[in-house]
Formats: sequence, structure tokens, C-alpha cells
Amino acid sequence: MNSINKNDTKQMELYPDVRDGLTSVQRRILWTLRTFPQKEWNRFMKSARIVGSVMGRFYPYNDDCIYKALVNMVQLAEKTPLVYGQGNFGSQTDRNSYAAMRFTEVMLSPWGKSMFNRIENGAVELFDNYDGCFKEPHYLPSMFPNLLVNGFGGESVCIPPHDFLDVIACVRDYCNGASQSNHPLLDESRTFPIWTGEKVEKLSFAQMLGTWVEHRVDCLERSFARDVKETKEKLHWLDAKKMFLKDLPANLERRHRFKSMQEFGASMGFDEVQNRYFEKMTIRDIATSDIEQEISLAESELAGLQKTLNSREALLGIILEQLESLANPPKTRRKKV
Repeated sequence: MNSINKNDTKQMELYPDVRDGLTSVQRRILWTLRTFPQKEWNRFMKSARIVGSVMGRFYPYNDDCIYKALVNMVQLAEKTPLVYGQGNFGSQTDRNSYAAMRFTEVMLSPWGKSMFNRIENGAVELFDNYDGCFKEPHYLPSMFPNLLVNGFGGESVCIPPHDFLDVIACVRDYCNGASQSNHPLLDESRTFPIWTGEKVEKLSFAQMLGTWVEHRVDCLERSFARDVKETKEKLHWLDAKKMFLKDLPANLERRHRFKSMQEFGASMGFDEVQNRYFEKMTIRDIATSDIEQEISLAESELAGLQKTLNSREALLGIILEQLESLANPPKTRRKKV
């Protein structure tokens, strides 16, 4: 989805995306938290700071609706929250009694961090924001089916949450090809309007689960394909490095005749990819490495990546393994002041 029209934008604000269980505002809140320096991921930050960053970078409309979306994420996800809240975020009896954004604080939870699994490896595509200064995803490569686990509460649709272990069991049945299941989570009699990436459709819980699994497979395929491409480029560079080391003394002497490694690489017949790697390394790094071992490790890594990429069973196994790793994370850190 390269372009989004005005109607799509409205639908994405009202209905959660089946792939990550988030509306566009919620996704931008998480993405903003993710774009802060990594040292700040494990400490609470003022909600006002988050709201201001979201509004300035990705959603230049209304700070009140951004803060309400943030409060909603803290309030409704008690067992598996995407963000931890600290301060007065309201109560079960009165959800509108939350404090102003300057008094509350939030922090990414382990589940929130898992929403970005392998995003740096190209799991999802990033697009320009409203003014072209920043990049943002239109959906996240969530490690767990957030829409089923946490549900969704809004004016447009209300979806009940489900137990994490029950969801894992249903995902396991789906991955193993089980065609019949008596689990209530797979009941197809109830449907809910959900954003599917192209339009709003009515989906049952079983359809939500199947769509999420296929989305995860697609994200893993994209990220592993990028890893394969980068590893092939590395092997291509190692060929140039091996050529350089064959006549190291002469090449070291020859190197001083050129102003840059790029010019030297061009004189050796290296292409753009090989030159790019040469620019990142010093002569000492090149001369003191074990080239045969590097090539062997890179070839082994490439074989493993290609084997995983070409096996649906291996990708489904990764999905289940990641889900189970999230089953027992730390307890929710939320306290009122």
C-alpha cells in the first residue's frame, strides 16, 4: 500500500488493523516510543513528551486524541500491555478520571517491544510521514496477535480480549494444519469490522488468527530475504578482500598512490558493492583478518538463511517459538500516585 487516500486514513483511525491490532494513532505512539534512543526504552517518560513528539512527527492534528489513545492502551491491556503506565490513568469504574499528560508517564513493555520484531531487517516497509521528514510503518510486524490477545475497545468496534496461552494453542493448531477445533476462539459465528490493509471487512476470530499468521510469515520472509541479500553482498566483498590479500605487500604499497579506498578499489576492478565495504574498513582490519574463516562463516550463514527462507515449516516454527517466549514476561509495572 504505497498511497493512502483520505477515506482510508479515516478508516485506519477508527478500526484496528488485523495485522497488529492497532489504529493509526496507537501505532504512531508506539513507533514514536521506538524512535527514541535505546537507552530510554527502559525508563518512564512523561506522557506530554510522547504526545508532543507524535503530534510533531506523525499526527499534526489534536494532542487530546493522541493522549486519549495512549490512556486507552494503558487502561484496556491489563495482562499484556504494550506500554506500562505510571501515574493516575483512571480506574475500572471511572476511566475518564485520568490525570493530565504532564503528570503521567509511560514506557514500552516487553510486548510493546515485540511489536517491532526484525523491523530493522526490513520486515515491513517504511513510508514518508506527512511532510517527508520522517519514516513510519503502516502496520507493525507484531510477534503476537495483539488484536486477539488484547482485544479492542472503541466507538467503532468492541473486540473482547483472550488468554495468551489459549491464543498460543490456537496458533499451534493453525500452524499444524488442524482443520477442526472446538475452541471458542475459533468460533466463526461472530464477526467484527476490521481494517485489513485495503478496506474494512467483517472477520471472525478464526479469520483474524489466520490473517495474522500469514502476515507474520510474510514479515519473516521479507526480513530473511534482506538478510540473504546482505550476506551475498558480504561474500562478494570477501572475494575482493581475498584478491587484495593474495599480493598484500604490493597492494599495500600501491594503496598509498591513491587518495581514497574508493579510488584504489576502482583501480583493482572492484564494483560498487565491494568499494562500499572497502570504505568502511582500514588497511589494518583487512590485513589482520582470517579470510578463509570469514568466507566459511558467511557461507554457513547464507546456507542457514536460505534454508529457513525456503521452508514454511521453519518460519511457522519461529512464529511459535517467539510466541512462547512472550508467554511469561515480567509482571505489569503500573502504579498510581
